[in-house]
Amino acid sequence: MTRKKTSEWVFRNEKIHKLKGKKIADAVLRVRGIIKPTDVKAFLNPSIEDIQASGAIYNSDAAAKQIISALESNKTIFIHGDYDCDGICATAILWECLYKDAAQKVDSESKIVPYIPRRIDQGYGLSESSIDEMVQEGADLIITVDCGVRDKDLIKSSLKSNPNLEFIVTDHHLPPEDFTVSKNYTLVHQLHPKQKYLHSEICGSTIALLLSTTVMHKLGGSKRLSLDSPGLDLAALATITDLMPLTGINRTLVRSGIDLINRSPREGFKALINIAGIKEEINEYHLGYIIGPRINATGRIGDPLEALRLLLTSSSENSKKYASKINDLNSKRQEVTEEYFNFSLESINASSQAEQLNFVIGEDWHEGVIGLVANKLTEYYSRPSIVISKGDEIKGSARSIEGVHMTGLLEQFSDYLVKYGGHALAAGFTVKKNRFSKFKSEILAWADKNIDLESISRKLMIDLVLSIGEISKDEVKQLESLRPFGMKNQKPLFLLCGVVIKNVFTMGRFKNHVKLIVTDTSGKDLECVIFDCEEDIPFLKTGEIVDLVGTLSVNSWNSSETCQLAVKEWDISVS
Repeated sequence: MTRKKTSEWVFRNEKIHKLKGKKIADAVLRVRGIIKPTDVKAFLNPSIEDIQASGAIYNSDAAAKQIISALESNKTIFIHGDYDCDGICATAILWECLYKDAAQKVDSESKIVPYIPRRIDQGYGLSESSIDEMVQEGADLIITVDCGVRDKDLIKSSLKSNPNLEFIVTDHHLPPEDFTVSKNYTLVHQLHPKQKYLHSEICGSTIALLLSTTVMHKLGGSKRLSLDSPGLDLAALATITDLMPLTGINRTLVRSGIDLINRSPREGFKALINIAGIKEEINEYHLGYIIGPRINATGRIGDPLEALRLLLTSSSENSKKYASKINDLNSKRQEVTEEYFNFSLESINASSQAEQLNFVIGEDWHEGVIGLVANKLTEYYSRPSIVISKGDEIKGSARSIEGVHMTGLLEQFSDYLVKYGGHALAAGFTVKKNRFSKFKSEILAWADKNIDLESISRKLMIDLVLSIGEISKDEVKQLESLRPFGMKNQKPLFLLCGVVIKNVFTMGRFKNHVKLIVTDTSGKDLECVIFDCEEDIPFLKTGEIVDLVGTLSVNSWNSSETCQLAVKEWDISVS
């Protein structure tokens, strides 16, 4: 694999990309438009108490009253979630609120049941099957979390068949264009036409958290969140795994949730942290790349109720048991993903298909994994990818790049599809069996004609140009104040121009990583690491002058600290 420049290197702010005497962290904020002292203070020290909570989302008051009434009447309440991390966390948040807190406040004997649909035979969100199962189990009130906003007709039909059934829908997904509010059930949504919430891009778990706060406020609790609010840790995890922008309310929730996890982790988190071998304080990386994938693995190839049990248990012994199962499942998920990915690489390299779009067919591949494979292919080739699992049904998952709207593309071929859905960069779909060959040939022909990868270049958004002399441990450590990093608050990228390679060391079991010692006119040295770059090793020679783009950190080893640049891309310097 190569890390040589394949992206367009673009300054985040063309007018400001040098320090000019400022601290690195301050300069990054300035480059990103955070300049006013009040804005800087709010960004660096967000307060959980500033979040609009109780009653701020339209219908949350009505939903809270409906929930409390059901509890007081000892009705059976089902909480219908989803099988991804956000859906599982949202289910856990609301179940904890109703079962552990609200029910005790009103001395309720209500049966409160979490329900997660099965990916393979039920699919995403509400379905006739899931509603029927809950009704058969005696559901009086069904509360959806992380799903339901597009299911008005299905709910209307269910209410017609079950006149005594009640629904509350809580969701964060984009409503359909022809959306109209039904009077037959309560909808809690941040984009409700009658009252849009101040922050439109929040996850399902955040809505569940805010609704829980409203319920407890009506039972005598605080109307605002605090650093110890139950469910804050789960909302932080879901915000990261659902790729919400880490600005505004999301930044505050994640900062506060991570603080809660480090101060007082629930047993499930303790067990996952231990089995994953995490020794340092938890940050957004651990949630997004270590803990989150383990929770998601249960919904991809296992039973998502296992993850729910892990998050809800107060037993140390049970949490270890669940975490062990989930960890093994995640390892299996990784193995299957790698197997499918390697097959896909061979298939693409052996085929004569158009290079503008990857199209891979697997026989009876697990549909919970094909999206991960499509994502890896898109990252590897920097072009859109479609991965098909061909079995009793023909199901596909697609991932795209900026400039190619994947759901819009599928819409053009909707005549070939049973169903489809998603957004610009990711989509899922089912193909009509008798139209599959035509679908494949026509979508590849369309890609060959309409996708110009050279004009849709990947961009690396660079914050600052630095010299090695401007980099110090104290300056790099100050960058930690800008965390959590993620969507719309990416880890800062820095460009080092015209640095000279003094030493080259290969690393790793397969000698596919490199450590460089580089210097520049400042006379100082800097350690740089480049991972998965075996194709680059012959060109990274002592004395070569290169440009490097990467992220800065302080590396601790044997009680010694050194600044280090993790290189994203490099190029031979022309300056």
